[in-house]
Amino acid sequence: ADFDRYRVSVFDQTRPIDGIAIGDTVQVVDGPFRDFAGELRAVHPDKRVDILIKLFGSEREIEMPLAWIRG
Repeated sequence: ADFDRYRVSVFDQTRPIDGIAIGDTVQVVDGPFRDFAGELRAVHPDKRVDILIKLFGSEREIEMPLAWIRG
């Protein structure tokens, strides 16, 4: 029961992680897109996120681990 409350609070669609909401700009801090900034578009229950990043003049939605971003 406690685990379910934790999971809901961490993956709430408006506040997926402390201080960061869907639509906020986040910094990618790991992986092949390290040092890119993008817009947080979605958070998935498997601890992955969708980030909208501008690459070569166009926007791309990229899925990556939640651990790779910071607010």
